[in-house]
Amino acid sequence: DLVVRYRKQLEDLKDAELAKAIARAKQGDDIDLVLKTLATQLTQKLAHTPSVGLKSLIIDGDAAAIEQAKTLLGLNQDDTP
Repeated sequence: DLVVRYRKQLEDLKDAELAKAIARAKQGDDIDLVLKTLATQLTQKLAHTPSVGLKSLIIDGDAAAIEQAKTLLGLNQDDTP
């Protein structure tokens, strides 16, 4: 099932990045820096593939697909942070 595969992919990414952060913390790295790096890495990795796809849709000028993508990403909501 597509949803299960997608969630598994996200869980695997989280686990990998968390393991790196824990290892850095155990080595004595500054915890604030470890947490900032974890947040940055997760954000960049989660945003990369959708960003590439969105750029492609914009270049193609596919308005219907762009609207679908905005809905899937929650970008049509007024309360987006």
